[in-house]
Amino acid sequence: EFEFTHGIKWGMSAWQVKNIETGQFEKSYRNYIIYQDSAASHNSKIWYEFQDKALSEISCFLQIEYTDNNKYITEYNRIRKMLSERYGAEIVVNEKWSSDKYKKYKSKKAIALAEGELEYLTVWRLESIDTGIMLHMAGNGEDNISISIIYSRLSAKDKYDFDNGL
Repeated sequence: EFEFTHGIKWGMSAWQVKNIETGQFEKSYRNYIIYQDSAASHNSKIWYEFQDKALSEISCFLQIEYTDNNKYITEYNRIRKMLSERYGAEIVVNEKWSSDKYKKYKSKKAIALAEGELEYLTVWRLESIDTGIMLHMAGNGEDNISISIIYSRLSAKDKYDFDNGL
């Protein structure tokens, strides 16, 4: 059975999560509750998503600000290594280029990332505990780069999507 920090598990109600989560409560929506907490050694926004009143997804949006965009790539690789040590081999490791503008220049990856020309995706699937994990990094074209870790409870359809890196 998958267990997130503080003993939070798939299928819990919003009330159960609220009684366990120790981070700073921020907001509550119909199917989400949001906390300020820590993930991968960074301050993070943690979004708990509920489907049919049961916890089905946890999204950790890391709050990282570097002036050197190369540090985002270094940090992504550190987190990827940490997650691989914890969860095993990845099923998808992808550098997705939206154009060839910088693709042939390895030294320009950080620029491409910041400009939204490159995104990174790594996926793990843990069949035994019906959990998919996605590590994602992308820029928005305005020099804002984000790193997120998304934990999902997998249904049969989700297993297909995770295998294909979606």
